[in-house]
Amino acid sequence: MAAQFFANSNLRIGYAYDFSIGALQGYSGGTHEISVGYFFNRKSLRMGTPRYF
Repeated sequence: MAAQFFANSNLRIGYAYDFSIGALQGYSGGTHEISVGYFFNRKSLRMGTPRYF
């Protein structure tokens, strides 16, 4: 299960939960993950590629 939302146009917050099935189910209660992402607004972003260097 995973979910994420954008707090504003630049900030992303996410949560994920993985649960075990099969033989590992008795040993693992699952894992939790929290992620945070920030997008920088760069108006004059120019990217170069090694193909043209």
